[in-house]
Amino acid sequence: MDNGLMYVVIAFAITGLVIGGYLLTLAKQARNVEEEFEVLSGESPRRQPEPTITSKPRPASPGKTRA
Repeated sequence: MDNGLMYVVIAFAITGLVIGGYLLTLAKQARNVEEEFEVLSGESPRRQPEPTITSKPRPASPGKTRA
């Protein structure tokens, strides 16, 4: 094998290892973020629905009667 070709193969191997390690690191960080999100979303208090305003029937005014 030619020395120049050997260096190219070694360079590609090292580059592949570096990129593979970087991808593993990214996958681990993504997993940690997902776990932290699950913990935080589980601990957050559930937002209570706001009370609805119900209108009560108004009493008839003394001068008017309903037919």
